[in-house]
Amino acid sequence: MNKIFLDFNILLDLLDTKRTTSKETIDFIKDLKANYKISFYTSSNFIYTTSFILRKHKNKEIIYKIKLLLEELELNLLDFKPNILTISELFLDKTNLNDLEDILMIFTAIEYNCNFFLTNDKEILKNRKDFENSISIITPNEFTRK
Repeated sequence: MNKIFLDFNILLDLLDTKRTTSKETIDFIKDLKANYKISFYTSSNFIYTTSFILRKHKNKEIIYKIKLLLEELELNLLDFKPNILTISELFLDKTNLNDLEDILMIFTAIEYNCNFFLTNDKEILKNRKDFENSISIITPNEFTRK
């Protein structure tokens, strides 16, 4: 069974249908669930970050959407481990990826042995070669071509 770590931008696409990549992502996730043996993962920080980003919505609406997403995807929330911070710190000099949150999430996926890191983040995709020995970083479109 493939373990797919969902980057926050993928999850936001599923929660906020006004985003430009939302329809493509929703269709992709539906196809994955219907046709592949997979399990979905993300950082447990997803709930805090998403609540902040979607704060323009009503609180009860945000909670409802997050709970629905957790249920429908059977989304596994991964805890942060202190060693991820140490590994990320050592890695900072080896990459042009400057967003520490992204680096922490990628190493969380690696720590929990995820096979894929699914993202639409242009900066992560531009620097994915830095992680190619540890995890496949791909877009939804690339995954369907594999």
